[in-house]
Formats: sequence, structure tokens, C-alpha cells
Amino acid sequence: MLNSVKLTKIDILFILFLILFSIYFYMHITMIVNPTIDGADYLLNANGWLSNEPLYAPFKPPLISWTIAGIWLITSESWIVIQYLLPAFTLAAGVTLYALLRKQKGELFAFGVSALTLVNQIVFFWGMQIQTESLSLFFLILSLFLLKSEKEKYWYLVGVAIGLTFASRYPIFIPALTILIAGSVIQRNSKLVKKAIITCVPVMTLVIVSIFLKTGAFSGALERDTQFTFLLSPLYTLHSVHTWSLVVFLVPIAFLFRRTYSDGK
Repeated sequence: MLNSVKLTKIDILFILFLILFSIYFYMHITMIVNPTIDGADYLLNANGWLSNEPLYAPFKPPLISWTIAGIWLITSESWIVIQYLLPAFTLAAGVTLYALLRKQKGELFAFGVSALTLVNQIVFFWGMQIQTESLSLFFLILSLFLLKSEKEKYWYLVGVAIGLTFASRYPIFIPALTILIAGSVIQRNSKLVKKAIITCVPVMTLVIVSIFLKTGAFSGALERDTQFTFLLSPLYTLHSVHTWSLVVFLVPIAFLFRRTYSDGK
């Protein structure tokens, strides 16, 4: 990207922001003395994959544990190493988002959205933990980045990114799939979905089969968390307001206007 695109003042400003943000981000990481309960589960699962022992929490998505296990093959089995390396996916998500929006909407818009995303309190806090949020956010944005590519060969990678989104955090597969369908409708190109499915299905199958062979079953959540009811839960609505403020209620109205989500020429 840097070889083909000349850096502007906004680009340099974003790079400076990213450096300062990274310093501030990792300063907070140094204050963490213990992993979260979920983080400990992922660490124990990683040890289970390495030692061929039963998984401590088999219902947890495997990609983060596979990533930890891969790092441990090179380093020692220390959670401190993971604590410093895993948050890099949060920073990578911000860079990918900037690159995507820079091409579509311009440098200033890209800088504003990317910076506000990184400093968002939810992204900031969970992004520095040993959690799935940083991985899923990165692969979700990566799928959107590849989706916007004009080269059809990259559409196969969209499916890979969506499959890895599923492997990193099961529920985020739904917004990833929504992005794929919306992108296909907007671009009026059914080939996009077909090419993505060709690569997405094998990745998801690999994840499910790996868990099944390891544990004898596949479950995406604890049984107590999978109760079905026709009553709508306010959980995600309340979390959306907490994360994005009341402006989130304007999103459905905004989508009534085509230029809100259609790239201007």
C-alpha cells in the first residue's frame, strides 16, 4: 500500500496517533497482574491442545487457543508473553479499518472512524485482555476489507476471513455473514457469495471437526446459555447503547437512505 499510495498529512497524523495510542495501550497492559477467568480458560485449552489432554472449556472457540499454542511452540508456556502479543490484533484491526475507509471515504473520514474505534472503552478494555474480542474484530474487519477488493481472486479470501471469524468467536459469524450478503446485494454480484462459500465452508468444517475429534462433541456454548425463547432479550440493545450511545437507534433510519451505505463515485 505504501509503495503505490503517497502518504498525506492525515496519513502521517494517523501513524503518529497509532504510535501514541500503542504506548498508552501497552502501558495499561503492564498493569494487568492476572488473566481474566475466560482468559485462563483459553490458556488451559491451549495447554490441552499442546499436551493432547482434554480441553478445560471445550465450548470455547478454538482459534485463540490455537494461536496461543502456536506462540508457545516458539516461546515458553507463559501467559505474560500472550498478554503482550495478543493485543496486537486490536492494533491490526485499527490499521485495517483505516486502510479500508481511506480508499472508500478518504483519509479524514478514515482517521476519525479508526481513531474513535480504537479509543472506544469496550474495544480498549477487552482488546488488551486474553479474550476473543481482538481476534474476532480483526477478522471481521479483514473480511470487509477483502470484500471491497475489485480483484475477484480476493473474494476467496473473504470466505477464509469469515471462517476465521467463526473460529475466533462463534456469534460474530452472523455479522460477518450479514456483511457478505449485504456486499453481494450492493455490488449486484452473486459470484461474490459463491466464491466466499467455497472457502468459508472448509474452514468452518475444519474447526467443527477438530473440536469433535478432540472432545467427542461440538457445542458453541454452555447448555444453560442456549435456552430458546420468543421473548426478545434487551441484552444486546443495552450493550449497544452503552457502547455507541443513543445514536445507535439512528442506524436503521440511516439505512433507509441508499447513499448512507452505498459508496459514492
